[in-house]
Amino acid sequence: MPATIRAAAPADTGAIFALTYELAEFESLTHVFVATKDGLHDALFGARPSIEALVAEDAGRIVGYALYFHNYSSFAGKRGLYLEDVYVQPSQRGSGLGTALLRRLAAANPIPPTPRSTRSLIVRRDPHPTTHRRARHSLRRPATPRRHAACGSSSGCAFPPLQSNA
Repeated sequence: MPATIRAAAPADTGAIFALTYELAEFESLTHVFVATKDGLHDALFGARPSIEALVAEDAGRIVGYALYFHNYSSFAGKRGLYLEDVYVQPSQRGSGLGTALLRRLAAANPIPPTPRSTRSLIVRRDPHPTTHRRARHSLRRPATPRRHAACGSSSGCAFPPLQSNA
């Protein structure tokens, strides 16, 4: 059965929390990781949710996630979307799940690009050179609204394009 991307459900909290700790390990930041599973559950599914999540599931196991929240620019007068984390387990990297998470996020949350679009990206110890090249390439681009390859066309998404330098 192929991997699927879906909205997180309350039963996914433990798996998402475990993956956030994996991300902290990957970034060598476990010494500052103070989040709790209950806190994550409350942020995702409590009385006043403050974040949303998508999960990548393969063979019944959650192997990746994207955490995000909506924001608003008072200067641009438009809503926005802040992507907090995208993480895919090392064994699944290079399979397209990261791009699939971004594609699903963009499809479910169409946000027109604005002159104030901002992006940042941390690329560290990526074992897949193609992904690393694509990320480095996008960082060299000016911070102007561009549609991410995951979005599918040239309008309505402020992600930078993913193109290989190869």
